[in-house]
Amino acid sequence: MLINSNYQINKLDIPNDGCSVIPKVGMIILDTDLTCERDFARLKVERNSNFDLYYNRVAFKNPMTVESLREILTKLPVAADAILPGIELDALIFNCTSSSALLGDETVINAIPSKAAHTFTTASAVVAEMKKADAKNISMLCPYPESVSIGLADYFCSCGLNVTSLTYLDIQDDRDVANISAEQIISSALKALEPSSDSLFISCTALRSAELVNTLVTKTKKKIFTSNYSTFRHLESVIGQNR
Repeated sequence: MLINSNYQINKLDIPNDGCSVIPKVGMIILDTDLTCERDFARLKVERNSNFDLYYNRVAFKNPMTVESLREILTKLPVAADAILPGIELDALIFNCTSSSALLGDETVINAIPSKAAHTFTTASAVVAEMKKADAKNISMLCPYPESVSIGLADYFCSCGLNVTSLTYLDIQDDRDVANISAEQIISSALKALEPSSDSLFISCTALRSAELVNTLVTKTKKKIFTSNYSTFRHLESVIGQNR
């Protein structure tokens, strides 16, 4: 019942053309990742990118081992389904470098429901960005234990990249990775970079290295890639927002 009948009521019809003005991007991250959301929020502003990002987290139990990182596979279907149910995404990303490399891109994509125009992993995004930049000889810096680090290096080699050196920090808990200081990252990166390499890849979405890319480029005069920065750049390409 209308209490006040003195106001005018209007109905407007808005055409539904089925087009989304702003791309919708879904991202699956580990529940122990303290850095990914922070990096993507900052990069969106810095690079003036225009997309909406929807996260979901999957449970992960430390320590970081080949087995524990592969166990994430069974949790991906539910995590993907819970991101904007019933709505098609422009892109869907599994944003864990080591897990996606150890599982393999095809395995990950087959496990995730087909609800996005483009589905990719951090590992595949890094490979794409390295190939785009014509990275020929790559030094790697990984925070993981040795077995996980070697698994990632083997993945890169299987994708046709030439890894010249691998340096690992042997950190067991990925929450500790987020606490590594900028000074420690820079120092470790400089030590990990072989003189014969033209590129350095700093791995892990939890490591706060994306914000140090420009600093490291200036210091080394080399091509610098990090997990989150490379994933962000590849996402821009996928949704047609190259910068």
